[in-house]
Amino acid sequence: MKKNINIPDSLMQVIAWIMGEYGATLPKQKKMIKILNLLSEAAYKTLEDETTRSYILSAITKLHSSLAFFENEKVEKTMEDYTQSRHIDVQ
Repeated sequence: MKKNINIPDSLMQVIAWIMGEYGATLPKQKKMIKILNLLSEAAYKTLEDETTRSYILSAITKLHSSLAFFENEKVEKTMEDYTQSRHIDVQ
């Protein structure tokens, strides 16, 4: 996600799903925080399908909850920005 800025939506959905489901099993908390920040940045990218954004936000929520919702400005801003989305899955 760091090196390739143009990831197709289908691949981004898979990445977000895997990170949401298995990212919490990473042994180092710093790696989870890096992943959270990358996912937060990815939420603002131009996407073909809003469903992809909902996958990203879901992954952020799952990872953030595994870290006991520690304070992270990027995550908080991202979640707040999308609470008023027109797309129901994103909300």
